[in-house]
Amino acid sequence: MRSHLEQLSHELESAVSDMSDEDLLRAPEGKWCVAEVLEHLRLTYTSTAKMLEKNQAQMVVERAALDERAKTARELILQQGGFFEGGQAPPFATPKDPPDVTVRTRILEDLKRLDAALSEGEQRRGKEANQGNHFALGPLTGEEWRQFHLAHGRHHVKQIEKLRTWAATA
Repeated sequence: MRSHLEQLSHELESAVSDMSDEDLLRAPEGKWCVAEVLEHLRLTYTSTAKMLEKNQAQMVVERAALDERAKTARELILQQGGFFEGGQAPPFATPKDPPDVTVRTRILEDLKRLDAALSEGEQRRGKEANQGNHFALGPLTGEEWRQFHLAHGRHHVKQIEKLRTWAATA
């Protein structure tokens, strides 16, 4: 796996390594549990991988237009490594099924799938080429996709750490 996704994989593993299955399923009223946070992340990895795999036959992926909102988001995420606080997950990345503790292993497999799809696209189109358009950030190279997923994953690792602390005192 490439550096950003490998780093993310380690951070996610570390965040849940000593949590019991019961801890993964506990949450304050109205909040996601850790298993749901992991499922949300997993859904983002699989949706990105599917989009990239669909794009594999194209030598050029048409670039989406960038508006000011997308430019601001790109600056925050790709240059500063930050992420938006308090946003709501888009429907395609919102867990729909009851939480499942097996997500702690499935998420790592899906990260590998994402990495393979990014690498294949870079080999086909080049490292500086648009590999696919993010719904809010616009066109992204493979490395920018990796940066996005690292920033997004770290945002949720912080959420997991808060849930761990809550579970330990609840």
